[in-house]
Amino acid sequence: RMNFMNRIYSIIKVANSINWKKLKDCEGYVNYDIVERLIALTNTNKGTRKENYWKLDNQIVVQSGLSEVAVYVLPFLNEFIKISSYRDYLLDLLFEIIEGNDISSNGSYVETSATIHNTPFVYFTKSENTELNRVTAIIDDYIKKQYKTYIDLLFEVKTIYELNVLLDILLGFNDKVSKMYLKTIYPKVKNISTESFKYLLNKYEEELLE
Repeated sequence: RMNFMNRIYSIIKVANSINWKKLKDCEGYVNYDIVERLIALTNTNKGTRKENYWKLDNQIVVQSGLSEVAVYVLPFLNEFIKISSYRDYLLDLLFEIIEGNDISSNGSYVETSATIHNTPFVYFTKSENTELNRVTAIIDDYIKKQYKTYIDLLFEVKTIYELNVLLDILLGFNDKVSKMYLKTIYPKVKNISTESFKYLLNKYEEELLE
């Protein structure tokens, strides 16, 4: 428990170091406590998690259209997913961001100038002297490197709902390496899964083993 609290605090500390007000969501510059909403996604109360999911979802990715701030939120979702007991809405928001597009209504791309930091984990800060990149390019690059995290989570998720979202995320990795990796680990997951997990995994099997 103490280790969990320490890890939560170390994530929050980094999140609080980011100047969120300089970043844009789908409506304009962020003008609310984004860190508080992220923390609430780990709450033991499902109602609290759900409410804050919608508060974030409606601001940072609207009808699958990504905003600049989604890039900067992503690493914190990912770090919370690794340690939280309640992953449902964290995984949901992660999925929305991964699946989102960055072409705005006027046809231009949503871009940001993100600097990458590697400690205590990979995260981004906005920096005017970094070149602009498309939001989806930064997100894809980050997610590809997190592949093993989601494979490991297959052994940890507690509900069918979480497993469903996780498999959707994993199946989004279309390159052959990922599929191969998933194939090797797949039988092991089946062995440890409950009947209901097996049912769900079987549904995915055809797509997985193409």
